[in-house]
Amino acid sequence: MKIELLRDLEAYHAWAMRKVFGLCRTVGREGLNVKLPLGFGSIVATLQHMAAAERLWLDRWRENSSLSMPDMPDILEELEAEFCSLATERSSWIEREPSMLANDVAYYDIKGNAPHQILGDMVIHVLNHAVHHLHRSQVLNMLRSSGKTPDALDYIVWLRQK
Repeated sequence: MKIELLRDLEAYHAWAMRKVFGLCRTVGREGLNVKLPLGFGSIVATLQHMAAAERLWLDRWRENSSLSMPDMPDILEELEAEFCSLATERSSWIEREPSMLANDVAYYDIKGNAPHQILGDMVIHVLNHAVHHLHRSQVLNMLRSSGKTPDALDYIVWLRQK
């Protein structure tokens, strides 16, 4: 696993989330909590899930496995701070010993199963979680329903801007 790829994916994820939070700040607290039939039912709830998933995976890698998703704040500024904190913790932890990305890691999932996988593969999974499950797109579509027009957040757009 090339650490350079993970650094790029981390930077892309952080960039896209900064864009998402910037747009979220323009809809107000009420708009963030409007019930919609997408994602986890509102912008805030979807962002909470995304942050909780990132925290859960980081804790698993550090052998602090939990069988439930951690609680996340429902205040936008606190959620944004959580994403920033997670990014810093994750990259600092990996940068201390990049060779561990090749390690096979066992953990407990939320169903109590005990799978194991290569750490680098799990990091890529976490960095793609917002994209793979369309969570970032769900938030952007919720923002569109509030009359906002999001910028393109494609990886290639990030590459062109970096």
